[in-house]
Amino acid sequence: YEPSPAQMTAIAASDLYFTIGIEFEEVWLPKFTNANPDLQVVDISQGVERIAVVGSHGDEDHDHEGLDPHIWLSPQKMSQIADNIARSLKILDPKNAEVYESNLETVLSVINNVDNQLSQMLSQTRLRQFLIIHPSLGYFADAYGLQMIPVEIDGQEPSPIQLADILQASQDYGIQALFTQTGANPVNVQVLAEQAGIDTLIEIDPMTYDWPANMLLIGVHLQEALN
Repeated sequence: YEPSPAQMTAIAASDLYFTIGIEFEEVWLPKFTNANPDLQVVDISQGVERIAVVGSHGDEDHDHEGLDPHIWLSPQKMSQIADNIARSLKILDPKNAEVYESNLETVLSVINNVDNQLSQMLSQTRLRQFLIIHPSLGYFADAYGLQMIPVEIDGQEPSPIQLADILQASQDYGIQALFTQTGANPVNVQVLAEQAGIDTLIEIDPMTYDWPANMLLIGVHLQEALN
């Protein structure tokens, strides 16, 4: 990921930057602060318990990629993020603290509503396991008692032995859909689907701006794939 010129201009004029700990920020944050020495950087993942990136067969592998950065794909963790943002804004702009607090209550209500809908959608699916190219839905799966089986290992294509294990797991669980992500190589996705005997490909975009709609869309896709 590389910020656009318009985004860089906006950052140069900003007072506050919220960081969530995704990979590109390690590279770009120093550039942001060099461009804007007065920029305050706030980690809005404070207090959020992270999980390890999930390896093949759904096993947590602490040696691969470290901790999963996709914390916003869990309603519970999104509530903590929203609270962190509101608290930071109230410190930066205390005269409008009541506005931020009111907005926080509205946001938490939306998050809670999304969580309730997802719980109903995913509580009684026939399957609990799903196959995905990039392990982006670890927190989502954890929130609703699902098991994510990722194809990528440490951000790389699996070895022949790992691939054989993944394909065997998909057969054992009766998985009929493969989740992919915006930007994934379509040729690799299609080859894997053919090897696994899967006809249904489902593309998701974890970075979509409309969080409530995207979470519910992912939930609908999972509900259909698991039934």
